[in-house]
Amino acid sequence: MTDEVDQKRRGLLKKGALGLGGIALASASIYSWVDFIALPSGDRGAGTISTDVPDDPNKHWGFVIDLSKCDGCEDLDPPTDDPTGEKPRCSYACRKSHYFMKADPAQHWIRVYKLKESPEIEEFFFPKPCQNCQEAPCHRVCPTGATYQRKDGTILINHPKCIGCRICMAACPYETRFFWYSEPIVDEGAEEYKYSKEYAVRHTRGTVSKCDLCVHNAYANQLPHCVSACPNGAIYYGDLNEDVVSNGRELLPLHETINNNGGYRYKEDEGTEPSVYYLPVIASNFSKQNTSLKLEIGNNLVNDELSVVVGAEGQNGEPIKSTKIIIEKETTFGPMTIAEGLTDIDGVFSCSIKLSSNDHIIKARMKETERYRRNEVSKHVR
Repeated sequence: MTDEVDQKRRGLLKKGALGLGGIALASASIYSWVDFIALPSGDRGAGTISTDVPDDPNKHWGFVIDLSKCDGCEDLDPPTDDPTGEKPRCSYACRKSHYFMKADPAQHWIRVYKLKESPEIEEFFFPKPCQNCQEAPCHRVCPTGATYQRKDGTILINHPKCIGCRICMAACPYETRFFWYSEPIVDEGAEEYKYSKEYAVRHTRGTVSKCDLCVHNAYANQLPHCVSACPNGAIYYGDLNEDVVSNGRELLPLHETINNNGGYRYKEDEGTEPSVYYLPVIASNFSKQNTSLKLEIGNNLVNDELSVVVGAEGQNGEPIKSTKIIIEKETTFGPMTIAEGLTDIDGVFSCSIKLSSNDHIIKARMKETERYRRNEVSKHVR
């Protein structure tokens, strides 16, 4: 790349972050449903958990996760007391409320991944807790019955029965089970609790652990800690049999929301019958944004080639990354593509082009995506 390209490229760079639009979903109005209370992530009510948690066969606890609302907490600083140094507040609240902040190696009963499915789709964040499968492979393979299913469908672990064989970990297609390789360090406050299968805050070396769906909270009319801690309200929870879920701010009709917004279950083809539904980013009810393209063409020929730099911005001025830019020249019979490629993280595509003496107009256009409308810009070469 020539110095001229570098200079023009730097002139087009602008910092910014592309925010994923939220899904506009109608809230439930009148439902006969338990009124969940969203507690602050730090308010755990130490020592108040009963070892006798109800088990109602008419219940079926599960999650709905709106991927368009999850931003991975990237704009937040990591919590100062979290040795993992990770930002997502859902994962932090889970570790803190279950007293394993100092686990080594670290455990993430819910973890947020950054994914990218194709060059034309923006990166998105994917929170992954235990999927609470109703046909759970971990349950089927456990040789001692340590992993068991309650009457309300919740998969839990009876740790005194766990022999640490880890067959359940190998069987889980979601990789959401963890093993206590070293002696757990008891976080301050955990010593106040007696062991409970439904709220296992007293951890044991050589046993397996996982998300417990905060079933102890559910029967106390409280949301799971990950739900309460999410700053964007991306995680919903509820009794799936009641067809209503909540993020502590609004109620949503479960099946209507899933059906109208392309909801799906992760690895559903495994036949595991997960209890976690995801609303995809592409289901957002956004209007396509118009783009703004900036085209810079070099003035000096280098090896018979001219430098071309294209910057792509959304309507709010944020750089559009990983989108296809097409460079064309005008010919007698219409436009002809002479270069193409993807914008980088700063929304910039740079290249060099070779022109003939008859070429006068260069065009740059962006391929239309599900989020952005195609736009184009042209310039005279000479």
